[in-house]
Amino acid sequence: GQIVLIEGEVGLGKTRLAIWLKEVLEERGRVRGHIGVTARSAGEGLRGVQEIVESIFRVRGLSGKTLATRLRRKFSDWEDGGGEDAEVDALASFLRPASEDRRKHFGAQRLYATILRTLESASRAQPRLLVLDDVHWGGAQIVELLETMAAEFRHRSMPILVVATMQSEEFVARPEFRRALRALSRY
Repeated sequence: GQIVLIEGEVGLGKTRLAIWLKEVLEERGRVRGHIGVTARSAGEGLRGVQEIVESIFRVRGLSGKTLATRLRRKFSDWEDGGGEDAEVDALASFLRPASEDRRKHFGAQRLYATILRTLESASRAQPRLLVLDDVHWGGAQIVELLETMAAEFRHRSMPILVVATMQSEEFVARPEFRRALRALSRY
């Protein structure tokens, strides 16, 4: 797997470039692409990742038992042994949290590991291109997830390309965020 960061000014065309790449690779049958937009509001640092997971499982708008059934069925289709009850519960809670407390119950690292296993299973069925737009709004959560992904990509072969876009102004205005994202290059 690889992570590519596209940084530029507002309106420069970062998102258009990422979407163009997704469309070209999908048209050629090379990948299955998914797009998620990071929300600006507090507590929504992984919203773009939620959108990507919803797209992978095709569960937008589903909830409850229907959501869990679809998650289990998709894992079963991939035939890789994933989709254990704990993973399905963690993903269902991530996608449709009953409350912020319930999301915290699973723990960040456990959630990131579950997301990564999900992406790995999906990429075995077909290589994936994940477009995460406006990651600068995601704060520490998105940085932690990207760090986890980068570390795992170094040790495990996964046909996944993550293309993340961010605004230069936010990159400059938040030095701690800038340092954390630049540290990804060590992987």
